[in-house]
Amino acid sequence: MSLTFDMDSWAHLEHFRRKVLAFAGDDLNGEPALECANAGWLICDWVFKELGTATGFTRLGDFQEDVRVNCVELAYLQDLAVSYKHKTITMYKPRLRAAKRHRGAFSKDFSRDFDVSGLKLEIDGGSTAWMDDVLHAAVAYWDDYFGRHGL
Repeated sequence: MSLTFDMDSWAHLEHFRRKVLAFAGDDLNGEPALECANAGWLICDWVFKELGTATGFTRLGDFQEDVRVNCVELAYLQDLAVSYKHKTITMYKPRLRAAKRHRGAFSKDFSRDFDVSGLKLEIDGGSTAWMDDVLHAAVAYWDDYFGRHGL
């Protein structure tokens, strides 16, 4: 099956941006976070379908690995998207251990020097990342990629 309505990589990037903006307004809610993860990671498929070997790769999996290496935040989004779809990840070793709602003593209006609330990702190895930072890094990666490849 193929889609016949107007969807291309650019449309998917814009869709991802809209999801990220929606998440920013409700950044303690896991559902929009998972929708963002899915939208951001799936851009790989669309870019590969449009560019093919112009990505520098002949296989989608190789392209995805390059994306994960060059933007670790997209690797986190892949983990979230796959676990959202399948509940657990068994086909590869995920980089994330958990995604949790952190209820801090302060709202997100305060700097992160305070115990602020937000969605936190626990990364294999013991570090953490804020979901909103991960999303902004992923958008920036795709913006740069699209610019460099004329998409």
